[in-house]
Amino acid sequence: MKKLLAGIVAMASVAAFADAANTLVFFSSEGPDTYADGTTVLDGERYALVWSQDGDFDGFTVTGEAVDQNDIVFSIMPRAKNGRCPKTAFQVDSKEAPSDGVYAVYLLDTRTAADLTKLSKTVNGKPEVIRATSTTVASYATRTAAFGAATQNEGAKTSAGAGVATAIAPGTSAAPVVTGIKVEGAFVYITVQNTSPLLAYDVVTSDDAAKMDEAANTATPKQFGKDEEITFVVRKDESGKFFKVRRN
Repeated sequence: MKKLLAGIVAMASVAAFADAANTLVFFSSEGPDTYADGTTVLDGERYALVWSQDGDFDGFTVTGEAVDQNDIVFSIMPRAKNGRCPKTAFQVDSKEAPSDGVYAVYLLDTRTAADLTKLSKTVNGKPEVIRATSTTVASYATRTAAFGAATQNEGAKTSAGAGVATAIAPGTSAAPVVTGIKVEGAFVYITVQNTSPLLAYDVVTSDDAAKMDEAANTATPKQFGKDEEITFVVRKDESGKFFKVRRN
């Protein structure tokens, strides 16, 4: 998988702004920033500023919440322009800013499953769907300054390059689950759970389980998930011995 974000520059400071005790976070990227499939981020793509107590943010749900209720998603911002994130300043109100822990910045993939050249619409201030996120693209420990004196913490952690699928809901696996395979006549019926109506899925088949990720035979067209089971129908003479349901 290609690197999702390269060359992040980050700084956290407690500075005199509207409130001397507010935390001001600056971040930007050199670019080009890319999705897991290697394509450059679309203009208007979102970046997220999050916080975790232990520095291990446990990820996002499809709709932009933190998987771990103890983590915080402070903001999801449509900042991408010309393949990078321009310098951005975000102010965390002193009434909400944690006194310790670790902030982190993530690049999100909010493209629609139906058309990867379009971004999902905004609903209640958040993207309608987050398909995947980068690994941590920047992280830095919170510092508290006495009497509002400015402190800075520079030093970036760039992406390791892996795309992380979002969870359907807190505490759930990110992957669809095959619940049944039934052969009837000329067709194979594959039932699947743990899908989201916001995401599309298909079935890949292969004669070799070890080569499933390389399989070129996509036996079914894309199908949007549902809150209940969905069923794929594959012609038996066109399928392999092994099946894999994947998110698009």
